[in-house]
Amino acid sequence: MDAATVAYVEVRCRSGSFEQVSRTLARMPWIFSVDETAGDFDLFLSVAAPDLHSLGTAVHGTIGGLPGVHSTRTRLGITVFGEGSDWRTRAIDSAARAQLPESRTTVRDTYSSHMRTRLTQQDHDLRAALGLDGRLSSVSRSP
Repeated sequence: MDAATVAYVEVRCRSGSFEQVSRTLARMPWIFSVDETAGDFDLFLSVAAPDLHSLGTAVHGTIGGLPGVHSTRTRLGITVFGEGSDWRTRAIDSAARAQLPESRTTVRDTYSSHMRTRLTQQDHDLRAALGLDGRLSSVSRSP
């Protein structure tokens, strides 16, 4: 595996099943966000998997097989241009903003499946773990 597989899955629910489907999906650790949407689909999921085969099994077998799911549509994430710690809101005044820690970099990183350095075994292990549970804590746990 050269990169973690991230995808965005749209889910259309059968009439009357939205609440149960969304609660069930929110409990799956490899789905790291569940958003209600308006339009052709009812839910928008951000998911992580160790590889494309695992992603296909998860989407078609697990999500698509849930009672109340009418259909799904999947889009692969190719490149992520930023992540949560890269942004700052401008909703607070400048004095309060000055008390915030500095951003870890002044240049925005581009996250891509095209890695510029060779991955270590630790990188592979981390990606495999995040593919199974995209909401893992950053705090290490003792075995």
